[in-house]
Amino acid sequence: MAPIIAMKPRGKQSRLEQMRLLARNKGVLYSMRRLPQLKTESGQPDALPVYTLAPTEKMLGIDEWILRRTQYAHDVNFYKEWDWANSHRPPQSVQDFLLKRLVNLPASVEGISAGHNGVAVFWREEGDEHTLIELVDFLRHIQALYPLQD
Repeated sequence: MAPIIAMKPRGKQSRLEQMRLLARNKGVLYSMRRLPQLKTESGQPDALPVYTLAPTEKMLGIDEWILRRTQYAHDVNFYKEWDWANSHRPPQSVQDFLLKRLVNLPASVEGISAGHNGVAVFWREEGDEHTLIELVDFLRHIQALYPLQD
């Protein structure tokens, strides 16, 4: 029988657990989720790690929009290789913010969503704690742009 220490995560798994704990301490939940399939994809995308800020009261009645990184930049996309993965769109203030910030997102971010489920990034967890903190800041900025619902 192996000692208990042999069951302790090491290397990459330990680093991921530390980042997920940091995320939780910053109010961000971790889960696994699939992005919607693109028209150009032949199969269902793999499930990805998702870091989510819980929805505020302002967001509870909002249909979720999803912005997804595609394999190519195209003129009909929202921005370069980023395009909408469903029919819902965020308020113009959020779209303006996204246009300014998408260029600086790590290539490991595959998607962004917001709505009644909260604000989330689909992230392959490449990078370090600094990357995670920047992504949490990014989520908080999006969340703050939602106006009060009448």
